[in-house]
Amino acid sequence: MAARPPSPVRQQAEQLIRAGQHAKARAILERALKRDSKDVVLNKLLVSVLSAMGDHLRAAFHLERLAGLLPRDPLILGSLAETLLRLGRAADAERVARKVPSIGPQAAPLAGQLASVMLSSDRHACALELGDWAFEHVPSDARTAGYAAAARIFAGDHAGGAEALRSTTAARAQDPDLQRDTLLLMLYCGEFSPEETFAAHKRYGELMAARTPPSPPLPRVAIQLCRLRDGTDADVEVICGRDVKLEL
Repeated sequence: MAARPPSPVRQQAEQLIRAGQHAKARAILERALKRDSKDVVLNKLLVSVLSAMGDHLRAAFHLERLAGLLPRDPLILGSLAETLLRLGRAADAERVARKVPSIGPQAAPLAGQLASVMLSSDRHACALELGDWAFEHVPSDARTAGYAAAARIFAGDHAGGAEALRSTTAARAQDPDLQRDTLLLMLYCGEFSPEETFAAHKRYGELMAARTPPSPPLPRVAIQLCRLRDGTDADVEVICGRDVKLEL
């Protein structure tokens, strides 16, 4: 069966969104949804418009409506949890985020991302729960392992975080962003030997040098994390190399 062509309202709204005319797109979508509040596509479009306009309160309203229409859609639940956090409704965000594992193993990557979001909002218990569940279902996924490692480390389980990082070392070493995150977590948790830390930093430098144009081999935040571990500038030089500039 051929897919139904998009409605005129959808086509008009999408054209306005592409043109950056969010206020006009919002007005059209809101009028249409007064006639049919259960139109999933139009609700999704309106959420994107409201988010772009910074109206997170109304975006949350329509995301909650979508969650009622599609209760097993992990992307909708994830978006709702993030939007609720932006509104300062952390308890409600946790409630929504904790529904994600009930969807099944296919939601594991999103659960890992939500663990990172919860961690950034200092919801450590929820982050740990989601991160561990995600890592259990996709242990070979390097990005999910990183989320789980961060959740464990910031919950105080430094050894468990190190274990999660080590489980995907080879995969993480192929991606500059993942390798950077690995290095920062290694520096923070203190569970790695100087040799392991040096090897991770060296690999990160290689990945940065291979970029076009080449990027600096170590972010300033890494130096700050070295110092957070009660290190001196001398310790920083051992990890980062003597050519690093220490003036922050």
